[in-house]
Amino acid sequence: MFAYTFIVSTVFIGSIFSNPIVSPGGDGINYELLGGGIEGDMILPDGFYPKGEFNGKGVAIYGPRRWPNNIIPYDISAITNAGHRTMIESAMAILANDVSTPIAGSTSRKPCVTFRPKISTDQVFVRIQYGTGCSASVGYSSGAKTLTLQNSGCFRSGIIQHELIHVLG
Repeated sequence: MFAYTFIVSTVFIGSIFSNPIVSPGGDGINYELLGGGIEGDMILPDGFYPKGEFNGKGVAIYGPRRWPNNIIPYDISAITNAGHRTMIESAMAILANDVSTPIAGSTSRKPCVTFRPKISTDQVFVRIQYGTGCSASVGYSSGAKTLTLQNSGCFRSGIIQHELIHVLG
């Protein structure tokens, strides 16, 4: 039931935020397409398509692309603007809450995913940085993953959550 709820929640939220990202300033730039990956914003590791693992809609339904214990360590040290850092952490909290599971008979929720700052022993983590376009590595694989946010078009909560969903797998 947990896996089903997590997948349905992730796909639902992904569909909400899957519209092309066009600059809110009206300059007509689609920042999602500047990322250089699949569909513009998904960076896939080599050999990403093992048979049956990928459902063709941007979600790793099982297998080695899922984060161990659903914990995603992150490093935002490259993000120098305090407001941007706060926005990223807020988007993580919103996404984690949105995919959490209600606990019967309670107002509490059980988290399905946890974002936490990287510690020195983390070998695999998400490096969040400034760059061209809005893009993210998809799912879990060895080494540092990258989530790139362009300073002039990607700092909106929905856009950040969209890229974080790619990171989830």
